[in-house]
Amino acid sequence: MTAKMSSPGRIQRRLACSLTPLLISRPSASPQPRIPTILRHRPVSRWFGSVQGPRSPQPSESHLIGPNEPPLFEHSLAFHWDKHILPNYHDQPALISRAEPPSPTHQPGRKTGCLRLSYSQLDQSINAVAFGLHHLGIRKGDRVGINTPTHSIFPILQWATSRIGAILATINPAYAPSELANVLKKVDCKVLFSTPSFRSKDMIPVLSSLIQEIPSLTHLVIVDNESHQPGKRSKSEILEKFHPQKSTSSSSSVIDLEQVIQQSSSSQQFPIPELQADDAINLQFS
Repeated sequence: MTAKMSSPGRIQRRLACSLTPLLISRPSASPQPRIPTILRHRPVSRWFGSVQGPRSPQPSESHLIGPNEPPLFEHSLAFHWDKHILPNYHDQPALISRAEPPSPTHQPGRKTGCLRLSYSQLDQSINAVAFGLHHLGIRKGDRVGINTPTHSIFPILQWATSRIGAILATINPAYAPSELANVLKKVDCKVLFSTPSFRSKDMIPVLSSLIQEIPSLTHLVIVDNESHQPGKRSKSEILEKFHPQKSTSSSSSVIDLEQVIQQSSSSQQFPIPELQADDAINLQFS
């Protein structure tokens, strides 16, 4: 995923937060060493390096590089989004996905032939997915996996999981089936978001086997990347492919992304957990 990151008010965070449109293209994916990187809410430290000598009981700054102003934020991503980003940029474009069809409710996107979301529209999607995840039983500290090629659900899901305190495990979609299964077991993944295909590969047989193999996996969420393309499978055809292969002994359910989002139409509210700047929000498997 590539993104243009420049901001009217510069934000230095370990998770890059764009205040200009996030431009999504089609990068190539290839397997790399499976070393997870943990992202936390806390911004990036401005100092690094050390002076050789006896260890001090307390860490100290030996080299300070860069400006001291504005000070780094010490709060969660959800707080920063609600208090600093959304009020100031709500009508400005936030996300442009050239590989996805336009939203039927967004006129600018329909005119340009691709998906375009303002910050207000992106906020609605984030809240809808966060509510849907809570409805699926995801709570603070739970791990949610995403194994998709370039798609708008990626940034939406990262903000949604950080809002409810869950940890998003980002997984290379080019992984072999054994690699994917190993990662899901390692992080104890409860919900996996995946597309039914990656490049020319049909992912349904692989995903069907994961339902049986991963004990912690309670829900498989299908992110449709085919039905808008001529000659490809429809959403109903994709979901029907899972049912003959699904064992009655499996407790996992296979649902469409739209079913997750539709849960937000309910008037029921879910409690927002107390979030800290040091809470982990992301495990990266490149």
